[in-house]
Amino acid sequence: MVPRHAAAFLAGMAIALAPGGAFAQSTRAVHSQAEALFHRGTELLSSGRHAEALKAFQESQALERGRGKAFLIAVCEEKVGRVLSATRHFEALQLELDPQDERRAIVQERVAALKPRIPHLRIDLQRAEAGATVTLDGATLAADALAGDIPVDPGHHEITSTTAAGVRTRYSVTVSEGATETVRSAPLPATTPSFDPPSSSFRRLGGWVGLGGGAVALGVGAATGFMALRKHDAAESACPSHQGCSAETARDARDGRTLSIVSTTALIVGAAAATAGVYVVFLSGGSSSRTTVGVRALPGGGALGFEGAF
Repeated sequence: MVPRHAAAFLAGMAIALAPGGAFAQSTRAVHSQAEALFHRGTELLSSGRHAEALKAFQESQALERGRGKAFLIAVCEEKVGRVLSATRHFEALQLELDPQDERRAIVQERVAALKPRIPHLRIDLQRAEAGATVTLDGATLAADALAGDIPVDPGHHEITSTTAAGVRTRYSVTVSEGATETVRSAPLPATTPSFDPPSSSFRRLGGWVGLGGGAVALGVGAATGFMALRKHDAAESACPSHQGCSAETARDARDGRTLSIVSTTALIVGAAAATAGVYVVFLSGGSSSRTTVGVRALPGGGALGFEGAF
């Protein structure tokens, strides 16, 4: 309970701080309601019912603002342990008072006494939550606020961290006057993307595609090989000495060499695709048999050999 002479001093301080002309700026009904709440607050403050007095002063202040009410709100906040809120209200009031005003010294004294009692929070997020949106008691914190100590009122606080992926984590902490508490987040579990292996039917489809592509390439290789042999034979018949050959004969020889290269390449590619297709379609079901493919390039074309057991 606050002694009656102390309550009278506080009420007198509040009246002294009231700005002139407040009544003229408010309607009579609103002023009367604000005055009734103010007097109710001073009675509650005198009887030591600080939380109820705080509510009455806040409601009065909402109807009709005054420096005296702001002072008493800060006094009640200090009484109920909300030292950070009280300090901020005293500091705001201090800025409104003239430096030569003797009442300013009283406000400064309260600020100096309250500051060492303000607790702080440190929020230490792991790398897994870097870049997350962090809220403290529902208010979003700026990124630079996380780099230092955050002043709070004593009591219970809720911290929420929401990552860019939408993973939300909540933390609870209770902090005492003048203390500094650190909230450390647990590292998020590492997640590895999982991929389902292709189904058997999908693999077999790929195998048939490989077989079809290989057959086409083998056909191209055989056809171009046959054409290369014909070009080679025509050039040999027209100019066996390879001396003073005609332009047409030289062109046939040149085309034969080009077709020979195309034939060899197509045969190799076709053999590889066909072999892969055979393996996927017929052998990939768990058989332990060995398959060996041999490719031999011959003059004028290519030859393909299979050996082993399927």
